[in-house]
Amino acid sequence: MGKIILTTQEELQELIDSSVRRAIREALPELKPPEELGDIKFASQITGLSVSTLYRYSSDKSKNLPVIRCSDLLRFSRTDLIAWMRSKSNK
Repeated sequence: MGKIILTTQEELQELIDSSVRRAIREALPELKPPEELGDIKFASQITGLSVSTLYRYSSDKSKNLPVIRCSDLLRFSRTDLIAWMRSKSNK
């Protein structure tokens, strides 16, 4: 049979908390930080392209500019823009 261990309420609470945190960490996949999205000025700062060029590229399918359309608004992902610029520099 197992041993009886005497503990304080605080020690028991800490033991439970640390066990739950460990179980959650092991059960859940690694979570990514939320994606940073921005408007066309944000995209201009990241790419170094002018706002007018980005508008033109966003309507030209051959440019493959990664853009998210929300009604009349354009949104850009920092990660996608960086990947897009890298793909352009590799060609």
